[in-house]
Amino acid sequence: MALDLAIRSTGIGASEAPAALGVSPFQSAFALWCVKVGELDPADLSDVEAVKWGRRLEPIVGEAFAEETGREVEHNVEQETLRSDSAPFMLATLDFTQRKNGSTLGALEIKTTNAFAAGDWKSGPPIHVQVQLQHQLAVTGFEWGTVAALIGGQRLVYWDMGRDDRFIDAMIERERIFWGMVGRGERPPVDGSPQTAEAIRKLYATATGETIDLPAEADEWDRELVSVKAEIKKLEAKKREIETLLKASIGSASLGVLPCGDCYSFANRERNIPPSEGKTITYRELRRKTK
Repeated sequence: MALDLAIRSTGIGASEAPAALGVSPFQSAFALWCVKVGELDPADLSDVEAVKWGRRLEPIVGEAFAEETGREVEHNVEQETLRSDSAPFMLATLDFTQRKNGSTLGALEIKTTNAFAAGDWKSGPPIHVQVQLQHQLAVTGFEWGTVAALIGGQRLVYWDMGRDDRFIDAMIERERIFWGMVGRGERPPVDGSPQTAEAIRKLYATATGETIDLPAEADEWDRELVSVKAEIKKLEAKKREIETLLKASIGSASLGVLPCGDCYSFANRERNIPPSEGKTITYRELRRKTK
């Protein structure tokens, strides 16, 4: 669950650490910075179904984890937020704490994800989740923790992870640099992520009508953009040519098998015609499928 907004503004939470380090698939360092300095409001996730169900399932998954492992698990029901003594800009709100066989206290981070994302968890927690847990260990001083994930609503997986002091030292330094930029009002570099693009769109949603001089490096940006657009145009034309060759080869069949065993489907699809309800168009769509 998200940190209280008043507390969130005073530091970097565990769920925000991946963004500060540039490894989050959900938020860029630039977008996080904009939120921290008050240029953008935090995203309102209260009506996002995946988030709502994640919150509802958190205590259930925690209970199932306790039953499966036999560990003593305590839910952070009050959502108490902890602050690092040595790095006060680091905050953490644990989902649970746990003990196994009388061991020292450990953190327990609960995740829920859909079956389509199962591949992301095949070899362990995704990197941004590992960063989140190490951030929690840095704040709490705990020596270990666990990431437990309910995948597809029916499969519980979990990994115990030890404290990685070498990584934590590097993480603290990166977060310290980021938080210093927040304090100085110094923007992180603009990157090409969708999250940064969305932040820019929100920041400058309305044009003022004025004219400004762009910086000298904008000439290089312009040359690169013209070159990239020309290359995209060539690639789009080549893509269209190859797709047309495949469609012509498949003809009226529904499936064309490649010599390697993979195949292309060229099946009929239907799509609604907005804004009219009940009216559809039928078309054929080319899709590659592996064996």
